[in-house]
Amino acid sequence: MLLVVLLDGVGMELKDLPFMKTLNPEPLETYTFTYPSAYAFLTGKVPKMDWFWRDGRMTKTVFSWRDYDVEFLWDVLECRQLYLNIPFSYPPKKINGIMVSYCLYGLHTYPKYVEFVLKKMGYILDVYVDDPDFLLKSYDCVVMRTRATILLSKDMDLVFTAYTTPDRVLHKRLEIGEDRVENFMYQLDANLHLLFSILKPEYYIVFSDHGFTRDGYHGPGHPSTKWGIVASNLGRIRRIEEVFKKIIDLF
Repeated sequence: MLLVVLLDGVGMELKDLPFMKTLNPEPLETYTFTYPSAYAFLTGKVPKMDWFWRDGRMTKTVFSWRDYDVEFLWDVLECRQLYLNIPFSYPPKKINGIMVSYCLYGLHTYPKYVEFVLKKMGYILDVYVDDPDFLLKSYDCVVMRTRATILLSKDMDLVFTAYTTPDRVLHKRLEIGEDRVENFMYQLDANLHLLFSILKPEYYIVFSDHGFTRDGYHGPGHPSTKWGIVASNLGRIRRIEEVFKKIIDLF
């Protein structure tokens, strides 16, 4: 099995978390925010920034695979695959495996029965930063993402899961304080460790799609946030487009 884990927004300042440190993470050059970076790691192609960001704002509220005339990772691979809350997975496609759409767009799955399974387990799609219980729900969301990944990964050759909640927490880092941010990241790190302990992947790629400033920002106006983090036993990965190539070469 190849386990691919996207840690949304996690930068090199978090490389020394206990389990993360054992994976020897390195800097990864990205595109400062999720959608162009996601296009790069799911297609292996360099994105055009104005597809995603123009005049100081995002060009769309929903980014779907069907808006781009290109093959995505799931179009190329024939092995058994799980995609859990990966960008560009809306609407979920019929693939050899399971696809759960990106968390911002509601719970949509292929096959359809997976939606019932996730609802029954109390799955949490995402958290909202204005919720009074935002931080507590962020912890719960991470735990549910781990449980769902383990539950749905049976007989899969590729397991590709995204932890999106670190991005939400880091956007609020000034408000909640660095101590609470650190506590959340230790929880995330513990869940990553649990995922590895149970799935025991032969191969892995753990990476992020961008970094964050210390005051909780990222994007084209913050060039320092083009640096994410990556750890893999498939050889060195310097740019985010190379994630796609490493996966294709393996299969």
